[in-house]
Amino acid sequence: MMVYCQNMVNTVKDFECIAQDRLSLLDKFCSENQLLGKVKADHFGLKCASSESYEKQRKLFEFESFFVYQSIISNRRISIIGLKNGIETSVGELHYLELSDQKQDYSQKEGIDHVEIVPSGCTYDELVGHLRAQGVPLKENIKPHHTTYDVVLPSGFVIKLSQEKLVDKIKREEMK
Repeated sequence: MMVYCQNMVNTVKDFECIAQDRLSLLDKFCSENQLLGKVKADHFGLKCASSESYEKQRKLFEFESFFVYQSIISNRRISIIGLKNGIETSVGELHYLELSDQKQDYSQKEGIDHVEIVPSGCTYDELVGHLRAQGVPLKENIKPHHTTYDVVLPSGFVIKLSQEKLVDKIKREEMK
């Protein structure tokens, strides 16, 4: 029986359902592109369509986490949530959720929109070269605080390639 998961997170169970759905896309992508042993799953990205939604989501996960760390990045709140229960993938367990408040231009849609992976067993440049050799279309996404290569799947879900783990970047950049 197929379970339909909408992209709205109203409960932790909703999040788990959506996460499993998206992780099946990640697992398929990694298998098809021979990434097992080359990458590790780092975190999910959950975007909020309003400040009210951001507050609701943050409160929802406060008691399902071992920490919540909030920063101001590009003039909006971003919380990193360390999940008590990791979510298994073919490329490691996900323990982090990145929760993003609405952008100033109100262009952001509500929902889990990406999963970020990092190299493991190869360098970032080797990973990018490997995917290019596989014919995977990569879109370079340059931001002042973070540059990634993004793979947009037919479903619209995004797999982001990052040079380092999000928590390591926060420790280095923000907790000086």
